[in-house]
Amino acid sequence: VQAGEMLYLPALWFHKVTQSCETVGINFWYDMKFDSPNWCYFHLLQQMRPCVVGSSPIEDNERAHIISNGQVNADAPPREEHINTATAATTDDDDRDGENDEGDEIIQLPVLKYGYRTIRYTWADLKHIIEVERNVFRLSRSEEQQIVYERSKREMKRNWFSIYDLILHSKFGFKREIIACESKEEDNAGDKTGARAHATARPATRMVWKVTPSLSECKVAKTALVVNDFPYYTERNIVHFVLWKIGEDITAKDIEEARLQLLERAEVVDILYWENPRELRSLPGIEHIHFLCLTDGDK
Repeated sequence: VQAGEMLYLPALWFHKVTQSCETVGINFWYDMKFDSPNWCYFHLLQQMRPCVVGSSPIEDNERAHIISNGQVNADAPPREEHINTATAATTDDDDRDGENDEGDEIIQLPVLKYGYRTIRYTWADLKHIIEVERNVFRLSRSEEQQIVYERSKREMKRNWFSIYDLILHSKFGFKREIIACESKEEDNAGDKTGARAHATARPATRMVWKVTPSLSECKVAKTALVVNDFPYYTERNIVHFVLWKIGEDITAKDIEEARLQLLERAEVVDILYWENPRELRSLPGIEHIHFLCLTDGDK
């Protein structure tokens, strides 16, 4: 699609849109009539789950009973035995190691001690885990959420010089610029049918975003209190925030100011907060504290 053109997509058609430069796109919902059978089809799509390669219906049923009523079932089969993967169609040419022979993107989920969440955490579940057990290793996303997170993380690595650059831009408003960086790319050779004969690694240049100043150059303390982009599998009236800080360590005063700022919101009625142990930190180079807020409901 070129400048001044538009693309018409009938209701509920699958589509993926990418852009090679900064653009402004406008969506106009024209014929979204959710009458039968579109309404049934829409709900079918909402309920579809990513496949777990190599599992059987019995194994899926066992996984569904690993966590029940907010408690870990001691009799459930150990999750460590399951290696979870999911596939999603893609047309990207880079990161070929993450694709199968048909060109589908393979997402392998990390194995968690307590498994992925199958029912949403209630506020009572969270208070028990954080305040009584003090075991935040029990907190997790659902498998669907983790697949979205892993796919997003892969895209971040493709488009940014580092994940820290993305955080500094998206959370702290640092200026970004396009730079060329060297990466490895497979030089694939194949026969006339497209089959790969061999692959050799060679240096390649790709364009990525980078911020200025860099994280190591940040000397002035700054904080940012924002909604977590990839929250845990909680009930819908629970909102996950993260307090980020650069330039200095987070202090008790920072945490109290953030807590009061959240409580000033009319819909927040209770708050839990904690700092992840180092082995659970996705970005150990930037100090951050997690806040869970109960909104518009009973504690």
